Amino acid sequence: MSGVEHGASASAAERLISAVQASTAGPIPDHIVRKARTLLLDTLGVGVAGAVTEESRNARVVVEAWGGVPQASVWGGGPLLPTGSSAFINAHQIHTLEWDPIHEPAVVHAMTVVTPVVLAWAQRESMLGRTVTGMDLLKGIIAGVDVAGGLGVATTTPLRFFRPATAGALGAVVGTGIAAGWDIERIMSALGIAYGGLSGTMQPHTEGAQVLALQVGFNARAAMNAIDFASAGFHGPRFILEGRYGYYTLIEADGDPERLITERGTIWEVERTSLKPFPSGRATHGALDGLLQLQRKHGFRKEDVESVDIHVPPMVFGLVGRRPTTDMPIGAARLCLAYLVPCLLEDGTVDVDTYRAERIQDPDLIAWTERVTIKADDNPDPNAFNPQSITVRLIDGSEHRITLDYSLGSPEHPLTTEQAKAKFDSAMTIGGRAEFAEPLYHLMESIEERRDLNELWTLL
Repeated sequence: MSGVEHGASASAAERLISAVQASTAGPIPDHIVRKARTLLLDTLGVGVAGAVTEESRNARVVVEAWGGVPQASVWGGGPLLPTGSSAFINAHQIHTLEWDPIHEPAVVHAMTVVTPVVLAWAQRESMLGRTVTGMDLLKGIIAGVDVAGGLGVATTTPLRFFRPATAGALGAVVGTGIAAGWDIERIMSALGIAYGGLSGTMQPHTEGAQVLALQVGFNARAAMNAIDFASAGFHGPRFILEGRYGYYTLIEADGDPERLITERGTIWEVERTSLKPFPSGRATHGALDGLLQLQRKHGFRKEDVESVDIHVPPMVFGLVGRRPTTDMPIGAARLCLAYLVPCLLEDGTVDVDTYRAERIQDPDLIAWTERVTIKADDNPDPNAFNPQSITVRLIDGSEHRITLDYSLGSPEHPLTTEQAKAKFDSAMTIGGRAEFAEPLYHLMESIEERRDLNELWTLL
């Protein structure tokens, strides 16, 4: 989409910022605050867990070598880093396991860039003796997710750039501006600068390359850069959504920024954000949940199965319909539904142990995946995750079918409080920080009442 850029009274981005400021100016509804707390806790947990991956360790070596003023934490331990470096590393850690919250209608991991940027800024402010309250933090995250999720919802065409990174960076800038209480001009300047720093395409997803988590980090750092340059008096372009080279022309092929604006204050995007039960691409979760339900109901085992037929929307097929090989990288395994099916049937779940090198390289397991057929249906929505239909045929000739309209962890099919807590505890244990799980959990239960966040920085 392209609009008039000269002579217009206000750009779509300006009106968006104004709408977000208005929606967060007064009291936030209690249920929205609770959901934001839940998402924040989950994001911190998976960020700590992600610290132990080889990719995260290697990234930390590179980023720590950049040096700079110590200003913000790396989740899970390590030296303080400059805010841009902290945001980069924590964003990478959040996404590297494919376990981070996702806004399905937007196809955006809406917390993944927003959270580490807002927290890095807030910790730096705290170190400088400025007050940032728990409610400031939550408002920033809520506003950031509104923008990141809203950008995706307003998109009417398929993914081509890596939307969790691009939309996430713009959301992070607005969220930080809201947390800081900036005026519209300062947020607008940061947003325009951040637009020039967006990066990341879907090609790494197509190949299963670990660059996906780096792309999230690149955009977290770009958001932090934009915040600092705007604070130094720099200004960016204004018509970044509807302009000739704007977001809905260059980054996304088409979209409706007016919807993005008018839904603010009416729809809260945190409310539409899902927790992921499994550390795998979200597009795999409908089929995995359906298989688990069938297995629990009918009691069959992996060795009882003759075939598994799965019908999914075209986007899902494009994301996770790849065929497995014994030499596929771990990133591809996390995005390979056919590989995950026998692992789930054997273990009763998908977890970080699913991706052991010896398992991915097991020729017998890869041969078993020939029993799995994945087909795209005729769903016309280019961004649809569901419905997904699963048919299991057993060697004894029986058949079992299920169709799921929503994946486990979605607002329509949520994790229970106990399931969400168990995931958080598991993530903290994986990250080697089990002793901090309970204190962090209890801190999150009332973070909106905190007048300072020093305990949070200590726990992270």
